[in-house]
Amino acid sequence: MDRVPQYDGPIDDPALYFNRELSWLDFNDRVLQLAEDPRVPLLERVNFSAIYEDNLDEFFMVRVAGLKQQLTGEVDEMGPDGMTVGEQLAAIAARVHELVATQSSSLSGLLPKLAEAGVVFVKPSELTAEALADLDD
Repeated sequence: MDRVPQYDGPIDDPALYFNRELSWLDFNDRVLQLAEDPRVPLLERVNFSAIYEDNLDEFFMVRVAGLKQQLTGEVDEMGPDGMTVGEQLAAIAARVHELVATQSSSLSGLLPKLAEAGVVFVKPSELTAEALADLDD
């Protein structure tokens, strides 16, 4: 039977806690990994990429907005992980830049595969008047 290591330090030790926001970004990274996985069917990969983007939009609208409100309200309260609001925002910015670069690269690889499968994206300016009218209907 494996023994679980015992911790004899204080319960409020920041090393015991994950940052809530960074942990959420790690979750969204796992969604993005599904978009990159060649074993996942092509359209599902595109779907996972869209889910990742939707999740990230909501993350900024809710969680980052909440942190910014704390910052402007001069709340300097630390969470159990020991990170200040400013430290969290800096860590979020760094992590999101990595994730967005990964998604951009992933999507660049998916678009040609979609085209090979007969799925193409066109701009409205590339459509005929009849196709535009059909879309309006």
